[in-house]
Amino acid sequence: MFKFLMKKFSKNTEEIEEVEEVKQDNKNEYEDYIDVVCQIMTEDNKLLFVGQIDDFDASTEQLKINPYRKEETPKGVSYDTPVKINMKYKGNIIIVHGEIAVQSNAYWRIKIGDKIEFREQRENFRQETHCKGNIIKRALPNRKIECDILNISISGIAFTSTYMFAINEQIIIQDIKLYEECERTYKFDCVVKRSFKAEDDKMCYGCEFKEISETDESNLCKDVLYLQAKSMKNN
Repeated sequence: MFKFLMKKFSKNTEEIEEVEEVKQDNKNEYEDYIDVVCQIMTEDNKLLFVGQIDDFDASTEQLKINPYRKEETPKGVSYDTPVKINMKYKGNIIIVHGEIAVQSNAYWRIKIGDKIEFREQRENFRQETHCKGNIIKRALPNRKIECDILNISISGIAFTSTYMFAINEQIIIQDIKLYEECERTYKFDCVVKRSFKAEDDKMCYGCEFKEISETDESNLCKDVLYLQAKSMKNN
């Protein structure tokens, strides 16, 4: 078991935090990753495409990865090219090193090599967003208050609204569609934990989820990873 320093970027500062690294060798665990969304990267961290793990063949030690949503497998990448598979699974970051074994327009097969797991805190999955939602206050159960979602993670959400909210107030944030082509909307029971002002002096609020289902957590991991990949392509 090793520990090293990993950079974590926030809006205003760059922080360095210690992350635990654990090398994994159990090939049977790869079957657990079926349906997980992942990023296929070059060894120098260039994004190739966003995929979804479809199958694991233990006899050949190959993962079959299909393009996710409207993604496409890239052209012009050589057979046997070393790649990395980045994914989030049960709150941790998994990096699998391997090489391309089979290429087609519909999928890639990647022969797996070393796997490293970074045991991070759930908060580190925070992703900036540009979407809207509706808030329900307990005191006003029949009224929807529109808000702009600033960012989201596996453990909480931040938003801005013209309406005032109290610290420790319990609210419901619903009708959240994280990006235009997202196939689902989210609804969360939240507790307001802090308030702060944005650069334009709008009042913002940070909330923790009271609880989150395994389904919502899994879907959030997929959508956050997809948003991160889109951001990488746009930069």
